[in-house]
Amino acid sequence: MNNLIVNHKLKQDEFGRWSGVEIIDKPKWKTSHDIVDESRIKYGTRQVGHAGTLDPFATGLLIVLVGKATKLSDQFLNMDKEYEAEILFEIGTDTGDIEGEITNDKFKITKNIENEKIKIVLESFIGKYNQFVPVYSSVKVKGDKLRVLARKYEKFEIMGDKSKGKNQNSKIVKFFNGDDLKKEVELPLKHLKVYEMELLEINEITKEDLKKELKDENLQDINISSFKTAKVRIFASKGIYIRQLAVDIGDKLGVAATLLNLRRTRVGDIAI
Repeated sequence: MNNLIVNHKLKQDEFGRWSGVEIIDKPKWKTSHDIVDESRIKYGTRQVGHAGTLDPFATGLLIVLVGKATKLSDQFLNMDKEYEAEILFEIGTDTGDIEGEITNDKFKITKNIENEKIKIVLESFIGKYNQFVPVYSSVKVKGDKLRVLARKYEKFEIMGDKSKGKNQNSKIVKFFNGDDLKKEVELPLKHLKVYEMELLEINEITKEDLKKELKDENLQDINISSFKTAKVRIFASKGIYIRQLAVDIGDKLGVAATLLNLRRTRVGDIAI
């Protein structure tokens, strides 16, 4: 196993059964389920789970619970969390991160995103933050997981629900096969808090380097040689989708945006 065990508090009972909390620094492109399977083999038990999944491209703090400690899952899930996120500007994807397909219709290419404006927009998210859940999520709406619907149909569109009035904070996602509307549902809205949002650095990534991250043929159609990125530290309440936050930040800047890298650094008082 190549996982870095930062700290662990496991012990065996008189029958040799393991229980406790293991803190893992998850590597990129391994799933959270992969890590759980490794721990099941390591400790010789199926009674292993994790307290908050990380997407395959994300790295960082994954809390693995073994044996009787699996009962602590909700305790960790309810804790505030800290992340370091790298946001890519001027490109959007259907998932809001680098695992998705580039959406050409969202391109608004510009080289005039001022660093000071990025900082101001980031700071504007501190405090109460109402976030519509991303379509590629496991949230259920009327019995269906949104991500299952997104994969079932050929495409989807997100729009405001005009039938509820101009002041109604509501969004509808419509699923299509071709031009035929097959299903539409209202996106759930989460009421969250962003305690801290700190701009760590501004960088640029070349188109050639970006090709190593975004496996999408549409990238070759973009006539731009480099893209601006922002590395941001985020401390927020439970349940936040950082990839959707990246998209929302881009929307407020007036450009497409997607999550290029993500690292979870803290859950409650547990940090790596």
